[in-house]
Amino acid sequence: IMGITPSVEKEDVSLDRAVSLGAERCVYILKIMVAGLADILAGAEAGVAGPIGVARMAGTVADSGMTALFAFIALLSLNLGFLNLLPIPLLDGGLLILTLIEGISGKELPERALYYIQAVGITIIGFIFLFAMFNDVMSLMK
Repeated sequence: IMGITPSVEKEDVSLDRAVSLGAERCVYILKIMVAGLADILAGAEAGVAGPIGVARMAGTVADSGMTALFAFIALLSLNLGFLNLLPIPLLDGGLLILTLIEGISGKELPERALYYIQAVGITIIGFIFLFAMFNDVMSLMK
């Protein structure tokens, strides 16, 4: 609307430089994700989107071109990997914590304890899903 468009500069780089730049970008995005998660836990207004919001964003990004769409897909993949490594039961990060606990203690956790741990994990994931869906519905009503 204002006539402002992003400028993209292309530069030929070697393979090792491209890998280095990609790693730097991933670390930068992960830092932003950690800061965003900290803001959410601190009670700040969150820009969390569920499946509806992600689909809307993907449509918007796809209109910008293939490069932007691939960058968005990479961002989603990185975000999914980050969230999967959170120490929430049922996710890989939670399984890693349980495996470390069993390794340190030298014995398996009782089935009853695992049941309650998984119930807590399902509850946490359920609340996250409801929170994201609520944000999606509220953004549709605006």
